[in-house]
Amino acid sequence: MIQFRRLAALLIGAWLAGSLLMDVAAIANFSSIDRFLSDPGIQSAELIHGAGHDTVRTLMRRGAAEASGWLFEQWEWVQIITGLALLLVFIFGSRPPKIPMALCIFMLGIVLVERFALTPSIVRLGRIVDFLSPGESSPDRKLFEMYHSAYTALDLVKLVSGFAISAILIIRTRPDPQMFAREAELALEVAPTRRPAR
Repeated sequence: MIQFRRLAALLIGAWLAGSLLMDVAAIANFSSIDRFLSDPGIQSAELIHGAGHDTVRTLMRRGAAEASGWLFEQWEWVQIITGLALLLVFIFGSRPPKIPMALCIFMLGIVLVERFALTPSIVRLGRIVDFLSPGESSPDRKLFEMYHSAYTALDLVKLVSGFAISAILIIRTRPDPQMFAREAELALEVAPTRRPAR
């Protein structure tokens, strides 16, 4: 039981750490554009001046969005594998915990919605929205913002569920006084009978 609990804690910890790291990477990806454009260096400044500041910024944001979209797509596949592995650890543990299992299935459901419904739509609409004027109203922009908000909300719910699983795994429950007796009986049943030495 202890080994299964440690493995489950490792998997949920990696899942949460990866999710937080991806969020930070996405934010840093876009914020680096304005930092670069504010001090691009002499050679870059000449190229930016020739192409136009707004044009370069739009293209850089599109490149950052493409990179972020690809990273999130790959991370979503990794999350599906991690979630399935965590679910198997719970199922094959000596005493499968019902609440963590339910939360794990719930988190997997969120990732599946993100992978197959939200992310493809966000990537597709982003390629249109990034080339619209900042103040221009468009059905595509409204739809993009709706999908993006839904993704953010679901990701937050997923993180809260993951931290709930972590808390359950960390908090020690009162030990079952009969657990060691049952494990000893099970070990005797499984162990092969030995012939007495002559």
